[in-house]
Amino acid sequence: MKQVRTLIVDDETAAQKTLSGMLSVFCPQVNVIGRASSVSEAVPLVERLNPDLIFLDIQMSPYESGFDLIGRTKHLSYGVIFVTAYSQYAIKAINTVQPWAYLVKPFSSDDLMEAVRNACKKMVEKQEQPLEIDDPLSSLIISDARKGKIIIRCSDILYCKNDQSVVEIYYLKDGTQVECAYTYKSLRQIQEELSPRQFCRIHHSCIVNLAFVRQLEKKGRAGVVHLNDGLILPVSVKKIGEFGMQLARFLG
Repeated sequence: MKQVRTLIVDDETAAQKTLSGMLSVFCPQVNVIGRASSVSEAVPLVERLNPDLIFLDIQMSPYESGFDLIGRTKHLSYGVIFVTAYSQYAIKAINTVQPWAYLVKPFSSDDLMEAVRNACKKMVEKQEQPLEIDDPLSSLIISDARKGKIIIRCSDILYCKNDQSVVEIYYLKDGTQVECAYTYKSLRQIQEELSPRQFCRIHHSCIVNLAFVRQLEKKGRAGVVHLNDGLILPVSVKKIGEFGMQLARFLG
């Protein structure tokens, strides 16, 4: 049975312990990998552990709620089971994030098991969805100083990097030969034309196509990424965490 890596986020420590205990007895497929009592405590935990599922209290203090956590970690992919004592939040919760399940305190073991069954079903459906990558016909139109106007398929781009006043775009010509085009567009402009799911910054001056990544190698706090044909590019300290998570989501 595949374990569901789970976080519990609730401002009441007693509620955390109760839910954790019920899960261990009634839902052995759920592996509680962490607990948090506030949004500020939960955010780094979610980013570091990248859970499959979060049991999330809605109203945790007069100043923060579960919706704040979702807003601050919306770049990550996880399911939510809302746990709250206030049933009036149900409609807002469903309309806001489409949770995998909803539990109103106090809930029974049957309620919990049903919520977990629903979450596991949603998790399987999510994993079975086909991988979304760029349309192979989508392209960049580049005015190259040497070659004139050229069209490059986004799916053929290996990486793009700043080189003083121009951006170098390395791509596969005819699917095999690596070519380089030069453009006076900024790297930010280029990134806005590329799929945010398939292309990711690894450095302030470089974007890579995740489809060509073969290995992410840690080197101290930073790292390097290995692409096809032995290409190796540096990954900055600031970007390595975000890049690692985006690569994991892309590879499924």
